[in-house]
Amino acid sequence: MIEYCYNNHIKYGYDGIFDYNFRNNPNQKYSLKFTKAEQSVLDYKNESIRTARLIKEKSKNEPIWISYSGGIDSECIIKSFLEAKIDFKLAMNRFKNDMNEYDLFYARKFCQEHDLKLYEFEIDVEKFLENDLEEYAFKLNCDSPVFPTHLSLWDKLDGFIVGGHGDPIFRRIENTNNWYFQVKENEDVVYRYLKWRDRNGAPSFYSYTPEMILSFMYTGEFSRLVTFGHRGKVAGSTGTKELILQKNFGVEKRICATGFENIKFLDSKYRTYLESKITTTVWTKDLPSFIKDLWPDQMTGSEAGTPHLLNVTI
Repeated sequence: MIEYCYNNHIKYGYDGIFDYNFRNNPNQKYSLKFTKAEQSVLDYKNESIRTARLIKEKSKNEPIWISYSGGIDSECIIKSFLEAKIDFKLAMNRFKNDMNEYDLFYARKFCQEHDLKLYEFEIDVEKFLENDLEEYAFKLNCDSPVFPTHLSLWDKLDGFIVGGHGDPIFRRIENTNNWYFQVKENEDVVYRYLKWRDRNGAPSFYSYTPEMILSFMYTGEFSRLVTFGHRGKVAGSTGTKELILQKNFGVEKRICATGFENIKFLDSKYRTYLESKITTTVWTKDLPSFIKDLWPDQMTGSEAGTPHLLNVTI
């Protein structure tokens, strides 16, 4: 059976049937279920390193390819594998006409500093959007023109794919201090890709295990966000994630770029088209209930392990 994440701890499907199948019609209800953590949660950096080691175990004898975007998410994954002393290869799209030059600059700089080889694969993004986008988007129920360009890179790699997707997204209900966890259906395109291509991988490093997700929520930065976010008019966890990665891995701060900002007209054109044809929804769960879903049974009620975030009661 394909493993979409560690022991398939995230189960998704439609209408309460968690069979990893694709959407058949726009009326289906997107469904998700998470299993509990199996061990005590480490601090964020060490949990990331443990995740890299678990991925190595699951990859068996396949070469590990880390899909590098040039951003800090994938950079922290690379640092986790380096800390764990695990061999890997790095692959990155190089957009024709230097459209992702900003990310390439940081990727090349990082690889030079750490004596790493970067495999660059050129893609003519405009031609891809015109000729190949629909095949990926409609097959995988993806209403974003950006994801398929990443997946086209994965098609060129022979091995176990590791991607920097799956970072936990939290939002606050307007005019309250009530937070919830959300998953956008189109972000699970990376899991549907594995099923489509019948291959194993770890495309969502930041949610690869329940421990990884819990570790994020139990950082001081996240605790401060949910405690003081309403007062500070903060609506979501964007920004906090970057602080957590910078603190734990010392990555260089930079703007978030994809290369698509250089073709805004085409991005808007194809995004509007896909959104008119493809149904995607958002799954949400309130934060205290989500913590209960993930919290390991063996830690319940222990003095050292009782969840403290938001005064959750198990």
